[in-house]
Amino acid sequence: MRKLSPAEVRRICKPEELPPFDEVVPTSCLGQERAAAAIDLALAMEDDLHNIFVVGAPETGKTNLVLNKLQEVTTNRRAPPDWIYVKDFDNGSLAKAISLPPGKAKSFKADMRAAILYLLNILNLEKKIMEAADRKHKKFIEPFQQRLTQFNLKWGSRKKKTPQAPWENGIWYKNPYNDNDWVGPDELERLDFLNDEKRAEIREKINWATSYYKITLASRLEKIDIQTNMTLNNENLIRKLKEKFLVKALKKLKDKYGPAEKILQFLNKVENDIRVHLGWFDLSLPSEMFKNGVCMGCMQAGVNDCPLHGSRGEFARYDIAIVQDNSSGAVPIVIVPTPEIKKPTYPSLFGEAVGEMMPGGGLRFTHTMISPGACHRANGGYLIVKVNELLPQPMALFIIQELVDTIKNKAIGIEDAPALLGMAYPMGKMPQKAESIPLNLRLILVGDEMQYHTLRQVEGILHLFRILKLKAQMEPDMPRTAETVRQLDEFIKFYCLRKKFLMPDLEARAELIDHASCCAQHQEKLTLRRQEIKLVLGEANFFAEQRNGVNIQRQDIEKALEEKRRQLDWVEERMQAHIKDKAIKIDTEGKENGQINALGVHSTGDHTFGLPYRITANVFLGKGDIVSIDREATLALEIHNKGLGILTGYFKETFGQNFPLAFGASLVFEQAYGKIDGDSASSPELYALLSKFAGAPIKQAIAVTGSVNQRGEVQLIGGVNHKIAGWFKTCKARGLTGEQSVLIPEANAKDLMLDKEIVEAVREGKFHIWTAGHISEGIELLTDLPFGGEDFEGDCIYKRVEKRLRQMAESVRNFMKPIEA
Repeated sequence: MRKLSPAEVRRICKPEELPPFDEVVPTSCLGQERAAAAIDLALAMEDDLHNIFVVGAPETGKTNLVLNKLQEVTTNRRAPPDWIYVKDFDNGSLAKAISLPPGKAKSFKADMRAAILYLLNILNLEKKIMEAADRKHKKFIEPFQQRLTQFNLKWGSRKKKTPQAPWENGIWYKNPYNDNDWVGPDELERLDFLNDEKRAEIREKINWATSYYKITLASRLEKIDIQTNMTLNNENLIRKLKEKFLVKALKKLKDKYGPAEKILQFLNKVENDIRVHLGWFDLSLPSEMFKNGVCMGCMQAGVNDCPLHGSRGEFARYDIAIVQDNSSGAVPIVIVPTPEIKKPTYPSLFGEAVGEMMPGGGLRFTHTMISPGACHRANGGYLIVKVNELLPQPMALFIIQELVDTIKNKAIGIEDAPALLGMAYPMGKMPQKAESIPLNLRLILVGDEMQYHTLRQVEGILHLFRILKLKAQMEPDMPRTAETVRQLDEFIKFYCLRKKFLMPDLEARAELIDHASCCAQHQEKLTLRRQEIKLVLGEANFFAEQRNGVNIQRQDIEKALEEKRRQLDWVEERMQAHIKDKAIKIDTEGKENGQINALGVHSTGDHTFGLPYRITANVFLGKGDIVSIDREATLALEIHNKGLGILTGYFKETFGQNFPLAFGASLVFEQAYGKIDGDSASSPELYALLSKFAGAPIKQAIAVTGSVNQRGEVQLIGGVNHKIAGWFKTCKARGLTGEQSVLIPEANAKDLMLDKEIVEAVREGKFHIWTAGHISEGIELLTDLPFGGEDFEGDCIYKRVEKRLRQMAESVRNFMKPIEA
């Protein structure tokens, strides 16, 4: 047994041990050598059945580690080919799969779209011929019109008053005082502002213009019309011209993408299909409208709903559906879920084909309505699936089984889950088949231990682990060494740079490293739960900016930690207030027989804290049994009940070798109304029993925690820092006397990362931390009596307990004697 010094109850990082922050190289990696080695092995093996299950607690950087390792192995690798779906013109219900070099899918889709728009513009030859004739007309008419304008004349039509012939053609003089008044040569007399000489001059110019039009201009225009009609009536010529334009447009695509045999076949099918449907290109709007593929249907129904050119229209047969685009040049790494892929459902993983309602009613389906899944996008690369999002999904086991089959079969198509399950298609689902695509995919599942073992239990159904040969085990913490402190320092810098935070100074960095040990609940460990560091950094940066600081200082870290506690410790404060007010009976001074202060841990989900509990013991004649009132009330759980059996074993081993044990005992957690579990109260319970049997009162200023085995050895327990903090708060509220202490197992000494306030109280002698390795050591501290033994000279606990047990055994023996007549 020993009393711990201030240096032993909290390990402190000295700022001078850290390098200047300018010399720190930022990194997102933090520990996890064991998991990293497993991932390296899996990625190095070319066997596609050596996929990985990365297992670890939340916020230990599972996905980040995987991404870093994938970045390392894919940096110099060439991207896999692109995949597209096109219409199979021989089988309308089948989408045909075609591969292209990486990055070519987008360009092919754009080039195909441009070719169709070009044909929409050029194949409307009849309109083109008419437009050419109009341009020739204008070539002759416009100079004639300009000459007439010089004389204030106009060639054209004017409206007559007679309904039988409302319009008449000719050459007219414009009334300079009325823009709507066009006057013929026989009507000049009514313009009284003209003199006879001016009227004669105007008539002469009108006659000249009329003669020029009839003799010269009319014959030229007639010739143009004759030539135009001859061309329009020459169907053979028009057909040859259309063929020439069609072949020319698609030849460019064949030359550019021709090395791909399936592309050539598709383009030949497109060419033949356009020949059959040339009528689709005979549109009724000016050609400039076709730069965007606009027609009357587009104008009336909207571009998306046009029966020809909309996404659901006939022209969609020529469109390209991109299944996988690797234009980035990188090996694909797809994570599910992401903001783009909300949940790992069957459609999001394997794709789907959904028809759409047409404006006039009914459903229309094309290959362009196929939506690829994450497996398609990750083809040739890596698919990362977060199991915590997968398991809650409907048909989760079916999805996993389909994932296994898809990877084993090395092929993926587009088939809806209802079809695979033999169910009817819901309205809008597309009963269209899609040609399977060769699949080369490495699967990485990310989850926690519970999810891992849940899937292990149904391995007989899923056969998942036949393709998941390796397990990468993430750890919640890492040893605190110079190397790991350097790694944590590098991560701190990386996160500050990433979030554009102020940089922490030396003391703040040292405080963060100590906080990492506090989170790990161990002096020689650092937490790998990166979220703990991120949250503190984020709030500390806010406080630093609030005070207009140039960097994050220790006071900002401390304030962030204090604010976090204040946000979460409401329940703890209420419980401590009840103890202070003695509503919950806890003594912090004096001595009592068979009564001890034990320490327990509570959790509200987001806050863990310790509280003291009073345990009392009563003893009486019996059969050597120890009864837990909490167990009888079904409040005690399995591990606590096991501890109770250990106490019985200890008494029988220590005191039951020379005479039968004829005692009974009861133990209870006073004022405890919730479930009780764990064995950390087994040593306090044993101390209380020894105190009661020996008649040796226990100091109430000392709280105790620790489990015990049948030999009386005090063993490691969890939550020791929370428990000590809880007892310290109770004692502080009552007033520190210098006598209050905590007795913990010696094995927990390295776990201590106590609050600075407690460390200072230990330094000032106002509070003490004791450790014990055996019950015999602890009982001496609690009662000021040595434990002793059979050969011990003088008063001791052992002799007192043995004497009491002998008396009880004798009482039972005497009671059982037959009564003499």
